[in-house]
Formats: sequence, structure tokens, C-alpha cells
Amino acid sequence: MRHPLDFIPSSTRKKIFFGLLIWILALFALFQVLNLPLTTTDAPYGIVSHQLAWNPEKSRAILASWGTRASLFAAF
Repeated sequence: MRHPLDFIPSSTRKKIFFGLLIWILALFALFQVLNLPLTTTDAPYGIVSHQLAWNPEKSRAILASWGTRASLFAAF
């Protein structure tokens, strides 16, 4: 059975891994910054609160707690 990463030379796998790890951490930091304006009392976890709203009333309350600027962040 072949390894799924056989197409990557074994000498560069470590470099690729750490490069992708840094890229993922940078994206995580970016999304944390973008989520800050979306954190309110109705949406304590920002966009995740809206994604996991259990009913339309909760979703409407979250959307109402966001201002125009926060709505643009959510659209992004």
C-alpha cells in the first residue's frame, strides 16, 4: 500500500508541514479578529452563535444585536 503523501519528497515533508501549520495559525488569528465585532451578549461566540441558533427567534435576536458594521463582518 502506498502512502498518501508519496508524491511529496520525504526531504521536504517537514518544511511543508511547518509552512502549512504557520499558514493555518495565521488564518485562525485572522478569523479571530474578524469575529470580534460579532461578539455580543446575544451572540457570545460571534458567528458561531448565529450558525448554531436553534430557532428563528434566536437568530433574529442575534442579527438585531449586530450593527451595520458587524453585519458586514458576518457577510464577509
